Amino acid sequence: MKKSFKAGMIAAALFAIAPMGVSMVNSSTTVHADKVVPGRGKKYTFPKSWRRTWYANNLKARHKKIVFGVHTFNGKTVYHQIDENATAEQNSQKGYDRLTKITKNMLIGDYSLLEDGKYVTLHPWHWNYTMKWDLFQPRTMKIKGKKVMYLKGVETGEGDEGINNIKFFKSRRLAKKY
Repeated sequence: MKKSFKAGMIAAALFAIAPMGVSMVNSSTTVHADKVVPGRGKKYTFPKSWRRTWYANNLKARHKKIVFGVHTFNGKTVYHQIDENATAEQNSQKGYDRLTKITKNMLIGDYSLLEDGKYVTLHPWHWNYTMKWDLFQPRTMKIKGKKVMYLKGVETGEGDEGINNIKFFKSRRLAKKY
């Protein structure tokens, strides 16, 4: 009698659990695919020495504070652009509106060669010449006999407006002093 009672309990437990196992196996999983953006390449990776918060020494600067992450600038993901002509979809108003919506939190990272060297350039995904761009170049200066890294910044504005000589430091104290 004891063996048949145990066998009955085990059988009842299996019949009770079996529907849960079947429902777990047959359940569907939702996968959220990344939005397709024409011409988007890999994520841009910033050097480790840049990954932090930086403070501007110029009160007229658009960005008083900037934050670089592994692949982000001020919270927006930065990508390489593999084909500039791949954004031809933006030539129609519908395509332009769609790309604007999809890429509002994305930037393109590339390089610009200016008179005083190579700069990391960050700009909106599809752009025109009235958009604002940000350019950065790592530099060092001596402060009290020690080398201190800072980022030389250039902010472009509409037309030729913009600020060319912004220094971004790792601390507010240095930004206010230099």
